[in-house]
Amino acid sequence: MKRFIFFASLLGCFILFGSVVTAQTFQISSADQNFVGTPGSTVPFSATFSIEQVSGVTQEMCGFQFQYSHDPSVVSIDPTEFPTTVGEVAALNNGDGPGFMDGQIIGSGFTIGMLFTLDFSETISFGTSKPVLRIDYESVPGAFNGITTDIVMPIVQSNDLGNPIIDNIMSTCAGAALPLAGLPFNITFLAPPPLLFDISSPDQSLVATGPNGGGVSFDADFSIEQGGDPADLAATQGFQFAYRHDPTLLAVDSVAEGAALGGLDGGNGPEYFDGTIYADGFTVGCIFDFFGLETISFEDPLTVTTVSYSTIPGAFLGVDDAVDTALTVAGDLGNPAVDPVIVVGGGVAIFATGIPVNLSIQPNPPFTMICPDQTASFSPDSGAGSFSTTLTLQENPDNPTFPTDTQGFSLGIAHDPALLTATGGAFASVVAGMNGGDGPDFEDINLLSNGITYGVVYSFQGETFLEFSAVTDLVSASYDTVPAAFAGETEDVATILDITDTLGLPPVALVVVVDSQAAAIFGQDGTITLTPGGGFQRGDVNTDGSFDIGDPISALGFLFTGGTVTCMLALDANDDSSGDIGDAIYMLGNLFTGGPPPFPPFGFCGADPTPGGTLDCADYPGSSCP
Repeated sequence: MKRFIFFASLLGCFILFGSVVTAQTFQISSADQNFVGTPGSTVPFSATFSIEQVSGVTQEMCGFQFQYSHDPSVVSIDPTEFPTTVGEVAALNNGDGPGFMDGQIIGSGFTIGMLFTLDFSETISFGTSKPVLRIDYESVPGAFNGITTDIVMPIVQSNDLGNPIIDNIMSTCAGAALPLAGLPFNITFLAPPPLLFDISSPDQSLVATGPNGGGVSFDADFSIEQGGDPADLAATQGFQFAYRHDPTLLAVDSVAEGAALGGLDGGNGPEYFDGTIYADGFTVGCIFDFFGLETISFEDPLTVTTVSYSTIPGAFLGVDDAVDTALTVAGDLGNPAVDPVIVVGGGVAIFATGIPVNLSIQPNPPFTMICPDQTASFSPDSGAGSFSTTLTLQENPDNPTFPTDTQGFSLGIAHDPALLTATGGAFASVVAGMNGGDGPDFEDINLLSNGITYGVVYSFQGETFLEFSAVTDLVSASYDTVPAAFAGETEDVATILDITDTLGLPPVALVVVVDSQAAAIFGQDGTITLTPGGGFQRGDVNTDGSFDIGDPISALGFLFTGGTVTCMLALDANDDSSGDIGDAIYMLGNLFTGGPPPFPPFGFCGADPTPGGTLDCADYPGSSCP
């Protein structure tokens, strides 16, 4: 039980309990209310009590006291806000409220008594119904468990609460007690209808534009859709919801009516629509028609709100990888907080599910490096396979200094060491041919267990430059499969080559050097799909499954005496994307003078690791290519 300081003797002396005047009568009322009683949840609500003089000549009053009861197994009174005055009562004494007020919370109800002022200098007449008191209630936890039918709970005036018991009376300024009758009112907790609503917006992948990492503006179209049994399709009367975003990345520019609302009221839209913008989100509320005459059914997803976002300036400065973020439903934005609710017939509020909206924003640094997606193969018998890849670099045309003279670069390419082994790395001809073919003044390539790092300084004197105004081959990398990981594998295996700044000790930066300063690179990783079986063996021109003198002889016979070759890729021993006498010489050099072996795939069956040429392999029947 909670009790305020109670000047019982003062109130008892002032209100003459034995002299009740019956010519004038008053009544208390509060509105009926409906809520959905969802199992496992609690429902907070407030009841506002109003007083009206219903008979006799209107007279100024100086106070009142009354009591009301409820079912304590269904609801309880919130003691932290008890009691709260409203209206003219709250405005008494220059806003300080009544001169004296006392109340008790008793398990099944409450009592209240007050004098407007202690010196009777302020009065209130109740010729019309006037709100005087707000009581905050909350449903008891577990009250709705197993609810299948509506729970109707009356809140009624009582006459047995308090110690001493509090009478239900109004007081004149002369101390006379007048009858104060309390009308009952009902709080109905509706059994939750079989209604399910989702609030959603499509996921988006966005590309920033402009300098300093760039920026992006975009719209998110939020839709409502009713799920569940189509037979339960509901006519809705309004909605409210809120979504939050990361304020370090995004800002809300506007909240507007969605396309589904435009046809309401003959094209004038809904009667009420409000969107409020916060630093970290927005709230929106809408009533289609104040009289419930216009409704919308959401059998299919319909756009009800369009929210415009923009990125925070500088948020992507120096960022070299895609940024993933999300818009998430919020239940604590707004004052009072806005829950995700869809309103159906009779003003019943149905809680909706707010689905997260996933966003991926690719920044726009000065330079972009791409590791291409490609397919290679391995032998399912031995697990052996190999491939090589070439990475390209291009400057972003939005860069303010485009085309920019660069002085060097560094990068790392990480791989999964359980699947691949790095066998080599090289610089493309644009780098290797610098300084009259002598190459750059400094170059470094390191093969690591989990990647390859590259570093280049074109000229120590700063006299040599490169521009990347067009897509330019920059570096290459070669790999073998780890046989133990692939032997016996019959399905494709996908793995990532990750352009990164985490390799090495200290880690090698992912940068292009401009004016002796680091400029960011956006790295687009490559997916390598390794396929079992198929392919060919380079150098095995006669497709007998081995490499020997018969293969260059077959190549020369095809080139000069009308012989037949069914796999031109096998003939292309030096992997220059052409079949000619150079390949026969290359093979003979390996067989008899210690020259390098044919390029991969060599000694095993695999796909062409350097696709893109005009040669094909119409038929390769070798036994090592199942």
